[in-house]
Amino acid sequence: MYVHRKWLAGTDLEFIIAENGAAIKEDSIDSVKLDRQRIEYLQGYIGAVGRAIENGVNLTKYFIWSLLDNFEWGSGFSKRFGIVRVEYGKNPKRIPKASLKWYAALIKGFTH
Repeated sequence: MYVHRKWLAGTDLEFIIAENGAAIKEDSIDSVKLDRQRIEYLQGYIGAVGRAIENGVNLTKYFIWSLLDNFEWGSGFSKRFGIVRVEYGKNPKRIPKASLKWYAALIKGFTH
């Protein structure tokens, strides 16, 4: 909000949040059932996005990082970013996390 108020108020400059997510250590597949830490992070961040829009920020697009767990240069495979868990190995599996279900329910309520 500071940047918006200080330099951009009254402009129609479009803001896009291209990557937003949380790197979380998941010790087991069972941890994705609740995925509470990621959901709380997203709730807080998306809530702040909503308040920014209400206060005049022209924020038009928001993207979660990331859909799938992946290799990250800073963390390797030790932390996971995705809202879909990837089990690596010979028989990789993709397991929807609770955060995917939460986000799907959230965006269902939005219309453009």
